[in-house]
Amino acid sequence: MTKLAFGRGVCDPLGMHLSQRRAAPQLKAHLLRGRRVLELEAQALRAVQRQLDVSFAHAVEAMCETIQAGRKLIVTGIGKSGQVGAKIAATLSSTGAPSVVLDAGNASHGDLGMIATGDLILILSYSGETEEVARLLPSLKRIGTRIVALTGNAKSTLAREADLHINVHVPREACPMNLAPTSSSTAMLAVGGAAGLGLAARTLNRGADPYRVAGFGALAGLAAFTSVIFSAPMGSPALFALGVALVGFGAGLFAHGTLTASMSMAQGDATGLALGAWGAVQALAAGLAIAAGGMLSDTIGTLARAGQLGATLTSPATGYSAVYLIELFLLFATLVAIGPLVGRQAHEVIIHLPDHDPASGGPDGLGLFMRRKPAGGVVSMARSFSEVTHAA
Repeated sequence: MTKLAFGRGVCDPLGMHLSQRRAAPQLKAHLLRGRRVLELEAQALRAVQRQLDVSFAHAVEAMCETIQAGRKLIVTGIGKSGQVGAKIAATLSSTGAPSVVLDAGNASHGDLGMIATGDLILILSYSGETEEVARLLPSLKRIGTRIVALTGNAKSTLAREADLHINVHVPREACPMNLAPTSSSTAMLAVGGAAGLGLAARTLNRGADPYRVAGFGALAGLAAFTSVIFSAPMGSPALFALGVALVGFGAGLFAHGTLTASMSMAQGDATGLALGAWGAVQALAAGLAIAAGGMLSDTIGTLARAGQLGATLTSPATGYSAVYLIELFLLFATLVAIGPLVGRQAHEVIIHLPDHDPASGGPDGLGLFMRRKPAGGVVSMARSFSEVTHAA
């Protein structure tokens, strides 16, 4: 091999230092170990995904109810679980949910004072038997705190004593000796993050009824066109400007409400199709309205200027006023059509919670159907097997 001298080192023609050549097998071993660790953790997450059940949905709902009641979320744990809990608390805070971290080790030395009746505490302990955590349970129950536990042992003390238990059991740790918290910590972090994002989605879904928003847009349109019509005989530029502003405001509300309603009716991955259909209808309606409005305005304006509509309707604005009156009639018709829909749309969310591997011969998965009122309260729940698609 031809060797080239560069400074104090010796390189081959490819520029690789000879010491790197000698270390290549060791570097390859590091790469293989790294990939193996990531694969083990990925397998752990897939296992936790398969075993995730309705308790997770109940936990998210309980967190939402706690926030709605003006209370706070508390996250605690010991060791690695405590550090994972701090990250989960940060995720919750970033979604707007008031959350704090409780040091389980110092809780019995005065830190329990931060907990109040009605708060919800998320306790992380993979074994479910951590001594510092077990000591907290009687005090938490006496205060009146809702307890949600994340453990890898469904038969542990913490799992039994908690109001809700989420099982994050993993097949094995990524540690070669199956000792250091690796896969289990990743699973806790992932499930806690999923709960935080579920809470954020649940909170956003409590928004105003889209049909009501569209109705308010139509009402704004009524006020807008009325202002524009009366601005001409009153000679009021300010009233005309107010009407124009209300036209834009009402159109924005109506567009937002109808788009939200359209996308809420989409099935599965059809939201893009719903958005496209809404856009096509809006464009078609706008084009027809502009063409029809222009022709009517020109025709009626020409007749008015010719005196064929009477002596009182000779103003150049007569054609526009006629179009605006038609707009008012259409807005009234819109309100009549939207009225029965307001408040009657129950939000249906289907959560696919696969609890069996199809290869085992068990059910495909658990479909949890949650019907909610527009205000967000859970009305009813029903489970359905075999009618849901197994989550890949």
